[in-house]
Amino acid sequence: ATDVSWNPDGSKVAYSTGNEIRYLTLPSTQGTKVADTQSGILTTPNWSPVDPARIAYVKIDSVGTTATIIECDTLGQGLDTVFTYTSGQLGIGFVSPESLCLDFVRPKYGTRIYVSAVGSIPGIWAIDTISGTISFLLEGRWPDVDGSETYLAYAAKNGGIRIRNLDSLTTDSISASGLYPSWSPDGEYLAYSRDNTVYVWPRRQGQLRGFPMTENISNLSWRNPPNQYHIAVRFPSDGTVWILSTLSPGFTGRASTKQTPFE
Repeated sequence: ATDVSWNPDGSKVAYSTGNEIRYLTLPSTQGTKVADTQSGILTTPNWSPVDPARIAYVKIDSVGTTATIIECDTLGQGLDTVFTYTSGQLGIGFVSPESLCLDFVRPKYGTRIYVSAVGSIPGIWAIDTISGTISFLLEGRWPDVDGSETYLAYAAKNGGIRIRNLDSLTTDSISASGLYPSWSPDGEYLAYSRDNTVYVWPRRQGQLRGFPMTENISNLSWRNPPNQYHIAVRFPSDGTVWILSTLSPGFTGRASTKQTPFE
């Protein structure tokens, strides 16, 4: 649930350029445009977990007070307005794309979306598209729910990585600091960024592993099977996307053009 997002079979990666939503079908390096806008910002693409041909994204209006979650197919057709909310509903002055995160949840709880935004405090809200309501869940940023829909990983307001059990409502601390938590497809590993390093935390057994980066990253996202050991990371300095293999000590290459994954 990040600015880069893999489709269910791991063959496509979606990304935002600010005024466009695009995706790549690997190994091609040519992006396909799904949506664009002449007013406002398009951000946080997120593939539907139940329909591999559908992509959701957020459109923020030109003044930053209204955010609309939109879903469409890979041709940019069949547009469906999923939910609209305002900065006033969240108790913040405006909706910023840098603070926004979108995570679709599977059928366990019906159609639910988790979204975060930052005001006086960073908050995570749960959107129920059936009842058409949005409710405050907890303080934090960058929510990501595992495949069982039980564990919500997020960055706490003090920067620590936390895991919230959505059934028992208990919370565990994973790291004293970190950003952009992302569950592996099987829910056995949690990746997050800290101090120019991507860390992979084993949920059950094993050691914490670190993969040094050349600079801090702005997003990361686990790839779905059959390449579930890959993580897409994005660098804010030039917008490039790399692919990190967790089976190797790290990676040594970088994309030569923006938004082009390296593998």
